[in-house]
Amino acid sequence: MPAKRTVIVDDSPLARRAIRSILERSPEFEVVAEAADGQEAIGRVRTLVPDLVLMDLRMPRLDGLDAIQTIKEEFPSMQVVVLTVSDDPQDLFEEIKRGAQGYLIKNMEPQLWLEYLDAIVSGDTRISRAVADRVLQEFTRPRTSDAAAPLPALTPREQEVLSLVARG
Repeated sequence: MPAKRTVIVDDSPLARRAIRSILERSPEFEVVAEAADGQEAIGRVRTLVPDLVLMDLRMPRLDGLDAIQTIKEEFPSMQVVVLTVSDDPQDLFEEIKRGAQGYLIKNMEPQLWLEYLDAIVSGDTRISRAVADRVLQEFTRPRTSDAAAPLPALTPREQEVLSLVARG
């Protein structure tokens, strides 16, 4: 099976170099380009049509969320995995709504990165254990009297993600 052609998107050159270093440990991935912001990422994706995009969220010019949405509108089958320092469940839900297939916390162990990415490119939907724990906490925490308003209905995709999170 050929290596997954990958674009790394992060505004930090140090982060891009670290991510490249992790990916170079596996024959499953070939880094074909890097980008420093969402706008540059879209250009690289349009030119190279990679198999996988690893996307940071907080970047200048165009943030990761808007870049993900544009990429997924133009290339619906392209795999996009979010790279972030945030373990906020609301961030996770927003990224999935925009089309991301996975969510990696930047401080995870490098070997776990490769395991998660291998699973994602094989068709699994994966998030880190820390994020799964935060999502479960969010849905199981007691509601205060101020929060008596009903929650909005989950979309079918959100229900699928929640089900997968519950299974670990």
